[in-house]
Amino acid sequence: MKNVILVVMVLLMSVAQATAQEELVIGEPLTAEMTREVYEFSYSFTGKAGDVVLIEFTTEILNDLDNSRLILQSPNGRPLAENDGFHQNRLFQELGSDGTYTLIVTRPEGAAGRDEGEFSIVVKPIPELEIDSRANDTLADRNERR
Repeated sequence: MKNVILVVMVLLMSVAQATAQEELVIGEPLTAEMTREVYEFSYSFTGKAGDVVLIEFTTEILNDLDNSRLILQSPNGRPLAENDGFHQNRLFQELGSDGTYTLIVTRPEGAAGRDEGEFSIVVKPIPELEIDSRANDTLADRNERR
């Protein structure tokens, strides 16, 4: 009986680690590692109504983690946006209200998935453009950014 209680406690602790919420600072990448046991991550960031953000999930080229499932929740906890989980490792979203948003990062198959490896997540602000204004930026090959 003691062994069963110990196993349950260890499992509960690993679930808590998998879902512990970490603060994201807009514009600053955060790195973590997805493993067989820890496959879901929860991040929060503060946003304002009308802000447009790009959320990007990236991995190293030789990583066994190619795809992500990103779920953005509004300050009231309702799903706001989600990617398809396969070959779409980013989200664009206009924020509807001031508050703390939650981003869930996992693999497309969740617990049944086998993807593992280090990844980086970043929330980038998208500046507002005015009509008849020019935007100057540099395009780079996706492989150059890795």
